[in-house]
Amino acid sequence: MTTSTLGRWAAGTLMAGASVAIWGLTEAHAYTVRHRTVLVDRNRMPQESERSDRLRVLHLSDIHLMPYQHKKMRWLASLASTQPDLVVFTGDQVASRESLPLLMEALTPLAGTPGAFVYGSNDY
Repeated sequence: MTTSTLGRWAAGTLMAGASVAIWGLTEAHAYTVRHRTVLVDRNRMPQESERSDRLRVLHLSDIHLMPYQHKKMRWLASLASTQPDLVVFTGDQVASRESLPLLMEALTPLAGTPGAFVYGSNDY
């Protein structure tokens, strides 16, 4: 391999690595709420049940909260404005033992909302 080929290979590798790092940092701070509508076949519902026109489910996953992520904690607290009927946590909420009380504090506005929780591989 010539010196110029090696230099081009090293520069390309560095650029690719920098691109991946920038994408990772951007993605880690891009908190997102996605809305989905699920249609229900009302003919399959029991006749005696009370039916509501909607059920709002807030699904939280892979938060990986660290103690220094104050912006993320404020964003989590703001999710109460979605007024969910049910909150579902599907793992990997905290990435540090110190994060658990902070997560609980951030989710205080959702206290009293029914929910379900499943541990993830990163949960303590």
